[in-house]
Amino acid sequence: MEFEKRSQRDKQGAHPRRQGTPRQPYRGKRPRPVKPPRPQPRVQRRPEELKPIPIGKKCNPLCPFFRCGNRALTVMTKYESGKPVRIAFCRWIGDNCIGYQCQYAYCDRKALLPDGTCAFAVREEQEKKKTKDYLEELAEERMDEKARSILVRRLGRRDLEDLEF
Repeated sequence: MEFEKRSQRDKQGAHPRRQGTPRQPYRGKRPRPVKPPRPQPRVQRRPEELKPIPIGKKCNPLCPFFRCGNRALTVMTKYESGKPVRIAFCRWIGDNCIGYQCQYAYCDRKALLPDGTCAFAVREEQEKKKTKDYLEELAEERMDEKARSILVRRLGRRDLEDLEF
């Protein structure tokens, strides 16, 4: 009987309760516990997706490029008549941000002009007022035969046919 128990112990390992191969000795390296991934912020926007938000031509403190030199700008949500309204709040003075009038205000894209206008708004306005092409201006004007003959020599017949005098 003892012989049978010993043969079973040899098959199982050193201890009767532990079965299989004996455990490796502790060498000072324990596996670290796996941490759960951090939650991502609610809104992730890439810099190329951001667009300026001027009010008319003036700079807006809610614009994603508007910054405060004192790092005192926070965007808060207040509820007026049950509707959420975003406002820019200055922690330094404890009141609403005065925007471009503040001496610490600046634009991250360097688009805040000294009078408070946004350079992006000015650029959009200029793009709307497209300058007319030189040839289109010539087509609108009435030209005499001498000017027309000079243009034929300089520009060629193809360009002059497009003008339709």
